[in-house]
Amino acid sequence: MNRIKYIQAIVICFLLMLGSGCTEENMKYTENNTGITETTAKYLRCEYRINSLGIDIAKRRLSWILESEQRSQVQSAYQILAAGSDENLKRDKGDLWNSGKVESDQSNQVVYKGKMLDSRRRCYWKVRVWDKDGKVSAWSEPAVCTVGLLEQEDWQAKWIGYDAESLDTYKEKEKSDALNLEGCKWI
Repeated sequence: MNRIKYIQAIVICFLLMLGSGCTEENMKYTENNTGITETTAKYLRCEYRINSLGIDIAKRRLSWILESEQRSQVQSAYQILAAGSDENLKRDKGDLWNSGKVESDQSNQVVYKGKMLDSRRRCYWKVRVWDKDGKVSAWSEPAVCTVGLLEQEDWQAKWIGYDAESLDTYKEKEKSDALNLEGCKWI
């Protein structure tokens, strides 16, 4: 008799779990009043680095990770804005590049196709994505990448270091005449 009650209890629990609405079709994701879903692009990277400094590659590659509260969500399109200042990016003015809506699920190694960036130039950028249902996300948090020294004439440094005596004037030194910092010029 106890066995029958035990089996009945298991069947009742199973039926309750099955009827509780825990199916993918019943899962809802939140949407605000502007029609923007909770699917977002995060962890923006340029050449595999977050907020990278001194990128010396002419064809930079941008990447991001898609996050969503809905299961099985995928990206169907993206848009990238790149600006020369943080203020322009906040105003959604892509003065360096506006990719427009690009129908693609690519979110890794997207090649920058905007204006050529000079040495020491900062580029602020952000991205938004469209999900599998065609709903657009909010803009991502802004990221920045700084261009390194691209041309030979951009390098202006001079050698900084100890100027040793030339080899032909070198003679055996005594212990008391060891290298010291007397007479050195400091910058």
